[in-house]
Amino acid sequence: IKLNRGSVLVQGPGGWDYTPQVVSLAQLMMDPFYRTYLGFMLLIEKDWISFGHKFATRIGHAVKKSSNKQSPVFLQFLDCTWQLMQQYPTAFQFNERFLIFLADSSQNCKFGTFLVNNEQQREARNLSTRTVSVWTYAFIPRQQAKFTNPLYTECNEVLFASSSTKAIRL
Repeated sequence: IKLNRGSVLVQGPGGWDYTPQVVSLAQLMMDPFYRTYLGFMLLIEKDWISFGHKFATRIGHAVKKSSNKQSPVFLQFLDCTWQLMQQYPTAFQFNERFLIFLADSSQNCKFGTFLVNNEQQREARNLSTRTVSVWTYAFIPRQQAKFTNPLYTECNEVLFASSSTKAIRL
């Protein structure tokens, strides 16, 4: 895409869950801005939260008991990001502690960011005034320092992820 200056239309079978995952990973690999602390936050805001990923349904906040609509799609995205970080340890400004913090925050209901399925629900519940955003906490200087990769070196290259079983870390 980047090398040949092409464009792509991405739509998964249901069009909902895996589209942000694929699009986000492609942007992480092609655009070094999204490998920065601010860029990763904007990527999640843009392609997950504003896109309308059903966090409440997929995580299970919206149901009282286990549902067949639950799916760890966002956690898969964070794990794929971690796999990229293992293959390119200096290319990301943030570290695995940041990914763990986001994974925990998506599950623990401490922040309003991941509580609902879409912007309409966010506004109807007045979450911007009733809860704290995960980003407010993440951008506190001492937290940001904990989440910063000390090995980070700005890399403007496209990342080519290896899917070889030897490259995958468990």
